[in-house]
Amino acid sequence: MLIALMFVGLGQVLGRAFDAYPNRVLGYTLNISGSLAGIVGFSAISFMQAPPVVWFPISCAGVAYLLHQAGSLTRLRALALVALVLGLAVPSDWLRHEIHNTRWSPYYMVDHTVPSGEITVNTIAGHQGMAPFASEGSSYSLIHLLQQHSGGAPFRDVLVIGAGSGNDLAHALRFGATQIDAVEIDPVIQDIGRQYHPDHPYQDAQVIPHLDDGRHFLRTTDHKYDLVIYALVDSLILHSGYANIRLESYLFTQQALTDVKRVLKPDGIFVMYNHFSV
Repeated sequence: MLIALMFVGLGQVLGRAFDAYPNRVLGYTLNISGSLAGIVGFSAISFMQAPPVVWFPISCAGVAYLLHQAGSLTRLRALALVALVLGLAVPSDWLRHEIHNTRWSPYYMVDHTVPSGEITVNTIAGHQGMAPFASEGSSYSLIHLLQQHSGGAPFRDVLVIGAGSGNDLAHALRFGATQIDAVEIDPVIQDIGRQYHPDHPYQDAQVIPHLDDGRHFLRTTDHKYDLVIYALVDSLILHSGYANIRLESYLFTQQALTDVKRVLKPDGIFVMYNHFSV
C-alpha cells in the first residue's frame, strides 16, 4: 500500500505529461522501451561484475540529463552529483587496514579477506571460509569418515551443489573421490575458490566445475553419483523484496529431492547440512 501511495503522485505527473504529448502511442512506446533498456543494462552491468564506480556515474548522468532538460541543472546541483559519485564509488577497501578484495557478482557484494580466507556477502560476515584440509577438522570430512568407519567403499562419483570456494571438494578428494561435479551459482565465489583456496581443489583434474543453478543441473544431468551433497545452500538473499522465495528455495521441493534420488546410484547417499550461529 505504501509503494502504491508513493507512485500516485508520480503517476499523475506522468499522465499529464502524456496528455500534453501529441502522440500517446509513441510516448508509451518510448516509456516501455526505456524500462526494458534499463533492465537489460542493469543485467549486463551485474554480469560484468561492475563496481559502484560504474553504477553511480550512469545513474547520476541520467539525473543530470533530466535536470538539464528541465532547465534546472545548476552548478550547485552538478557539484552535488559529482560529490555523490565520488563519495559512494570510493572502494571501501581504501578505508580498511586489512587486505580486502571486494567484488560484485550478479547476486552479492562479495568481500574476501585474503589473509584469513573469510568470505563476507552483502556485509553478512562468516558466509564462507577457506581453510587447509589439515586445519579444518572433520566437519567437511564427517560423511567420508562415517563411510570409512562403517566399512563402506570411498565415494568415487560425487556431486556437490553449492560448491562455493571449495572446502567440500578438497575433503572429497582427500578421501578418494575420482570425479566431482562442483556446481556453484555465484561466479565470483567460484573464482575466489579457484584462485585462493589453499588446497587448490578446483585445479584438480578430477573436479569438474559447473557455473549453474543447482536445480537446473539436477534436472539435466544423466550422471549417477555415489554421494550428492547440498553444501550449505544458503543464499542469504531473496529473489525479490516482495517475496520470501530465496535462491535455494527450489532445491527443497519434493520435485528437487526426486531429482536427487534419480541421480543417485542404488546404494548412493544424499547429505545436506547447514550452519547456525547463536
